[in-house]
Amino acid sequence: MSLLLQVSDILLKFVPKSKKLPFMTTTIIVLLSVAVVLLVLLLAVLVWRSIRKNDELRQKNDVIVREVRRNMEMLNYQKSRAG
Repeated sequence: MSLLLQVSDILLKFVPKSKKLPFMTTTIIVLLSVAVVLLVLLLAVLVWRSIRKNDELRQKNDVIVREVRRNMEMLNYQKSRAG
């Protein structure tokens, strides 16, 4: 909740001090603050999933590369014995 209050304070700095904020304006600022916090959380989750997926793909790629190299070595060995 403190993060929400910090975001609200930042948004309130853009409102001129000479004007008094009516209830609706304050409500809109709080709702916008909630939206900003939710978007940041969503972005963090998406970045985390992307990093995790990247690691999984890298591991699968390493397995495929090892298998291809092993098969190539086996083929080279068979060619050297045949020729």
